[in-house]
Amino acid sequence: MADEEDSTRNERLDEIIADYLRRVAAGETPDRQELLASRPELADDLRSFFAEHDKMEALADAARGDEVRDQARDALTQKNRADDNAKESKTNAELADQKAAEAIATAERERLQKDRADEKTKEARRHLYAAQMNLAQAAWENNHVGRLRELLGKTQPQPGENDLRGFEWHYWNRLAHSYQLSLEGHTGAVTSVTFSQDGKRLASASHDRTVKVWDVMSGQEALTLKGHTCVAFSLDGRRLAAADGVYGRPGELKVWDATSGQETLTLKGHSGAVMRVAFSPDGTRLASAGDDGTVKVWDARPWTPELRVEQEALSVVRFYTSSPIARDELLARIRADATISEAVRERALEFAREWRLD
Repeated sequence: MADEEDSTRNERLDEIIADYLRRVAAGETPDRQELLASRPELADDLRSFFAEHDKMEALADAARGDEVRDQARDALTQKNRADDNAKESKTNAELADQKAAEAIATAERERLQKDRADEKTKEARRHLYAAQMNLAQAAWENNHVGRLRELLGKTQPQPGENDLRGFEWHYWNRLAHSYQLSLEGHTGAVTSVTFSQDGKRLASASHDRTVKVWDVMSGQEALTLKGHTCVAFSLDGRRLAAADGVYGRPGELKVWDATSGQETLTLKGHSGAVMRVAFSPDGTRLASAGDDGTVKVWDARPWTPELRVEQEALSVVRFYTSSPIARDELLARIRADATISEAVRERALEFAREWRLD
């Protein structure tokens, strides 16, 4: 605690002495008695300081002489130099301020020029956009959908550009992309397409003489059948009928398993290319249109042992009725035919009993 009090006392004494010296340096004559009276607790220390100070002043007055004058001249010289430096600094500062003002003015002019250039660019983009939208309408009206998509792509904003697209752009874009799926894989013109009854698969035929079956949900190709230019789904979606429409040679029809791609039936009879095929609603018959001027209806049932018996029985009846014949004689000849099986004979007799004889 005593140390703290001594420290505080010394600090106060230092402050009084410093203030006293400043006032003396400023040419004042401080009243020492007043100081002693105002700080009685420091009076002894102050009297010691005053006595010591008087001695030092006396010695200094005796010793200073020319040195003081030299110092005064040096001080004056330094002051003059400082004044010159201050003037130079002021001049430099004024020049710097002037250059800064000029730089600001230049930057403002450049900004205004840039703003005008940007506005002209924006105006040019608006005019170009309007012209491209007019061209887009013309492309749509002339059924040039590819050109319409190209124009819509050109009007999409680049990074940092304003988006000028309005209702008209989105309207044309919706029309240009109204399809839900684009299937690519054929190398020639697509000649026919047909959905399966459940709508999950789509078959397409092309001049590249392939039939492709697509998964409608994923757009993935599920099956490829070669040698055909037209196609049709059966109503149950299990079979595909396809035919070759190459001009100048007889066309044939094939029936395929629509899942495995296995051929189940081949039909021949057209003397020219087959242009179209279609299943009957029950899937038992198949119609074909040829460039030979004929439409043919075929039995399209899967080839089973029962169907083989039926076809052989029909062939037997057609053979015997190729020339005029009475029904009794027809029945007798079928009963006597040793080249056919009993199953074929029984079915042929059924056909014969109902066969129209002219």
